[in-house]
Amino acid sequence: GALEQEPSVSQPVDVGDARILVGQGDGVGSALWQSARDGDDWSVEQIWRGNNMRTKFTTAVVRDGYAYGLNDGILECIDLASGKRTWKRGRYGHGQVLLVDDLLLVQSERGDVALVEARPDSFKELTRYAMISGIAWNPPALAGRKLLIRSNEEAACYELPAASP
Repeated sequence: GALEQEPSVSQPVDVGDARILVGQGDGVGSALWQSARDGDDWSVEQIWRGNNMRTKFTTAVVRDGYAYGLNDGILECIDLASGKRTWKRGRYGHGQVLLVDDLLLVQSERGDVALVEARPDSFKELTRYAMISGIAWNPPALAGRKLLIRSNEEAACYELPAASP
């Protein structure tokens, strides 16, 4: 099948209950797989497969039964039970997504960083800042309040404000 023929550089995502979400770009989409063990015998079954969540080389994040990721550069939310899209909005290019509590920290391909609410019913971008220049395909890292990001031209560390009480 197509999932075996095309390169996949998105990380598989453990979604719980022995299920793994595998995403790919190049028009392929994503699939949810279930594994089971009976004594020494293992089995793997495909639960669903769809053209949503074409992650290319970004990695989706999971919260409360929904996956959030960049589908060919546009942020998308899918229901993990069915693989159906609940919304697709916001152009970020082939950036990266981190889940921070109930927020998505979305690093765009151009070095902007946006905060988006992680909610399945609607898309809401709270803020967006230009942080670095160049092509930012690299995953960001969050250590406490320090956000580390880099592109093919720059690297930066930003101290984020503390959460309001």
